[in-house]
Amino acid sequence: MDKKPTRKRSRRDKLEVGSGLGFLGEKIPATWGENKVSPGKDDDGGGGVYEIGDDLTERYKILSKIGAGTFGCVVECLDRRTRESVAIDPNWVLEKLGPSLSAFRRSNKYCRFRVDLVREFGRQLLESIAYMHDLHLSHTDLKPDNILFSSSEDIMIPNYKKYSQDGMHCLPKSSVIKLIDFGSTDSGSENHCYVITTRPYRAPEVILGAKKPREIAMKNMEKKSTRKRSCSELDGAPDEPEIGPGLGFLGGKIEKSWEDQEQIDGIVGSFGRVLECLDDQTGESVAIKVYRSQYSKAAMTEIDVLQLLAKNETGGSHFVQIQDWFNHCNHICIVLEKLGPSLYAFRKSNKYCRFLVDLVRDFGRQLLESIAYIHDLHIIHTDLKPENILLASYEDIKIPDYKKHSQDGMHCLPKSSAIKLIDFGSTASGSQNHRYLITARHYRAPEVILGIGWSYPSDLWSVGCILTELFSGKTLFRPRESFEHLAIMERVSGPFPVHMIQKSNWNAEKYFKGGVKLNWPGGTISKESITSVNNLNCLRALVPRNANSSKKSLGDLLHGLLKLDPSERLTARQALNLPFFKNPT
Repeated sequence: MDKKPTRKRSRRDKLEVGSGLGFLGEKIPATWGENKVSPGKDDDGGGGVYEIGDDLTERYKILSKIGAGTFGCVVECLDRRTRESVAIDPNWVLEKLGPSLSAFRRSNKYCRFRVDLVREFGRQLLESIAYMHDLHLSHTDLKPDNILFSSSEDIMIPNYKKYSQDGMHCLPKSSVIKLIDFGSTDSGSENHCYVITTRPYRAPEVILGAKKPREIAMKNMEKKSTRKRSCSELDGAPDEPEIGPGLGFLGGKIEKSWEDQEQIDGIVGSFGRVLECLDDQTGESVAIKVYRSQYSKAAMTEIDVLQLLAKNETGGSHFVQIQDWFNHCNHICIVLEKLGPSLYAFRKSNKYCRFLVDLVRDFGRQLLESIAYIHDLHIIHTDLKPENILLASYEDIKIPDYKKHSQDGMHCLPKSSAIKLIDFGSTASGSQNHRYLITARHYRAPEVILGIGWSYPSDLWSVGCILTELFSGKTLFRPRESFEHLAIMERVSGPFPVHMIQKSNWNAEKYFKGGVKLNWPGGTISKESITSVNNLNCLRALVPRNANSSKKSLGDLLHGLLKLDPSERLTARQALNLPFFKNPT
């Protein structure tokens, strides 16, 4: 077990918890059989960041990082009730085991095991596999990294260079092993054709099966449409985008009707990536969102929401339109209309310059109309950010001699200000109060950080952050950690209401003094954090510098959207009735 961490933490101590995965949220139930942790999302890339010494819940404290893989990070935690160490991955609380066979060999300079140990490991491994196969389960990801010793204890070999023929300097005290990582298991009741297993341990029939004719591949599709579909060669393409282990599309057709052209610039996220494809039947370009196999539930959520929006929407659409969906080799693929760049990508191509106020007004109106519409359908988006707001077209207008004539520094403007909202895989129901972690950190509402429960108002906070960023040219909140984030919020929007502080969960209580005010900068270890907070102005002081003649009405809008108390925050329809939209100057 690692020693208790010191107060000062280095950047290397931070634990990256995989794409779209996190632990903060609902407390882990006391019953071991129900110890599933609610997944959340965190930070720019969607990976939750925790440090050694942090609390995951009131019960579990991080002691060390055990390992990391495709699905997330495994950490050793102290169970305060039993005073024992446990292992927690992004989904479950598990017993604490020893090192993997791979880690043990690596610590012994990859020396080989003795034959009697290989015999013992082999017997236990085959017994495990036989038991799984009797239950009609295929593990699909067997490798030394997924076979762990039951204990971390070992026996040192004295003068091992002289006595150990194998070169090992230690031996495991116990040869008992246990199999882990069952997230990729599959049913043994049918024949599969998609790619499985890490490449060095992949069976020949898996490699050959990935190149079967499309008629065989079609048998494994969960959904068929009127269009004929084909499964391209999945492995070995030199430029293939990795969607899952060994799976890619470049250089072939993912469907007979859709020929892959290229990956759309910048469209890579936690759930997968988006490809621009040519529709052979219409000759038009479409966007196909390819989900990683482990995010099938999120894919089906997005399909359901998009179909619901398409069914109920009337008039002009502010949402990306779904055209079709299908299962391609165990990956859900959603066919969408081809849109332009995101607001983030457009700003990035313009050196992050700010938009003109009239464009901000137009973007804001469409965004609030979209949010009002989905809230009427009892849907919360939960992941609003400039990356998820796309211009309807790639066309733009170049500004001649822009350095001289453009006060904002932009060298081009969008030809059309029409925007559409995307990414509905993380939507939540508005009929209940939620507590798990949502939204990229920069756009996260205070009630989410405090753990007091969130609903529709969390989307409106994100809208306020986005509009401030669009007209100012700078991200309003760029915290390094939650404590600094709360301090920035207070600096911009005023002190936290006492009732919010008193309702905050166990993880946020440590940031407040006496349960009545934020204990800033007490407890922080970063001088950069203190400086960045002190250099900020309140929201009403930020707006006039950038809004010019519209400063009062725009300031009123942002002030209403960025209320710390969610019960006082503007709704989408209330915001649309403000003078900024009703009486533009």
